[in-house]
Amino acid sequence: MARADTPTLLALDRFAQILGINGAHFNMAQKSNLMPARGSCTDIWMQFSWQEADRVSRDDLAMTINEVESEIAEAIGFWPAPMWISDEMHQFPRHYRRTVIGSGINVRGFHKGFRAKWGKFIQAGQRAVTLIDTATVVGGELVYSDEDGDGLAETATITVTTTVTDICEVKVYFTDENGAQEWEIRPARSKTLAAGVATLVFWAWQFVLPATWDQLTTENDIEAVDFTVAANLAIGVEVYREFTDF
Repeated sequence: MARADTPTLLALDRFAQILGINGAHFNMAQKSNLMPARGSCTDIWMQFSWQEADRVSRDDLAMTINEVESEIAEAIGFWPAPMWISDEMHQFPRHYRRTVIGSGINVRGFHKGFRAKWGKFIQAGQRAVTLIDTATVVGGELVYSDEDGDGLAETATITVTTTVTDICEVKVYFTDENGAQEWEIRPARSKTLAAGVATLVFWAWQFVLPATWDQLTTENDIEAVDFTVAANLAIGVEVYREFTDF
């Protein structure tokens, strides 16, 4: 999964899809004989700018997208996609006579209100996550497969049982990250929920281990990761319910 420490509303993999960038190459991955990166100017993306001085990295891209999203929000008065806002402080409305003790009711008998900084209010509360299950290759909940029979195992399918009734709340994260937003694997190709079983389908290159991106520069070029090698892919991921808890 293309990720960065800088949070973005737009998934980086979705950005690549919009621009027509090969998803595997965007995740610094390839399969040499079926999805090779060719030419003197390949579209293999690095994680950090210091890995290729003349290329934009995913970290650079995330910072730019974050900046643009913030500028859009400032211009239109609300964020271009749903997000949780915290630590926004407002002074409670006071009586115009400072010697009078105010109450929570205005002169019309209604509860006092205030204008939030951002519009398009959806729901009060804060982000919360609860672990649904850990999907593993050994347990059979995480499966890499060749669905179209072309010799390339490009599909990752996760199947877990859950009591969650809204499939939009089911999210997948790399293990040991406690459901931190910057470690969410997104976007899914599809999500379905039937009879208490959630099925989520992704591209296999979205499960390339982030540790494989931390390659140091040498006299040789940094090599793209072969996403068909089992050791380069996650053998387990965590499935969480993400919701608003009041």
